[in-house]
Amino acid sequence: MLKDQSFPPITLSGGGVVELRRCEDDFYRKARALSIPIEIRSSRLITLTDRLGLPQIYAALTVLTGPSGDLHDCWKGSFSFSFKLTVRRDSNEFRYLLRLVNFRSLVEPTLYRLQKPSESHSRTSYHAPFDNELSTNDIIDVVEFIAGFLEGFLETMPMWTTPFVKEVQSNFILFGYDPKAGAFFEESYDDEKSYRAALEHWRTLIPKETTEREQLDRDW
Repeated sequence: MLKDQSFPPITLSGGGVVELRRCEDDFYRKARALSIPIEIRSSRLITLTDRLGLPQIYAALTVLTGPSGDLHDCWKGSFSFSFKLTVRRDSNEFRYLLRLVNFRSLVEPTLYRLQKPSESHSRTSYHAPFDNELSTNDIIDVVEFIAGFLEGFLETMPMWTTPFVKEVQSNFILFGYDPKAGAFFEESYDDEKSYRAALEHWRTLIPKETTEREQLDRDW
């Protein structure tokens, strides 16, 4: 079950407030069809994995917002979390979609802006940020806030005990929670043979059915 309100309001350094609310993948797909992609490249933009490992990010977002969605490339990643992002400046409101997605060894943000009925921007090409709504600096503020909030949340959230193993097949990465060690793990391998051997080891230790049952109990 998704948690509608999970992050506190984010105050932007340039003025205004951002509200993040988790949304279902179906809602995200429908809203994205009416939205335009925003380019958010900046040398100052961090990725969440600059501060946290993949299993820690996955666990914190799961506890905080609910289970991962399916809007990710299953070959190049293993989880994604979609959000409604609402910007409020004075009496104005601007609607965006934010997705935190595992891509290879990183967790990256993707951003879409919901078009207004009177607008006709291209939905197939990336657009520069709309500075009067959500500027590049504002986007950096949001991502840095999320990273810092997850860091703090990991220190105070209930101890994670659900065994799991996840794959990033494109980069031979495995990560999860080891029930024997009582700790998160993240491993990368040089070749497919060693990767497959390690995956078999983890699947023996953490059967898929166990992971699914633990997740069901967590969401009940």
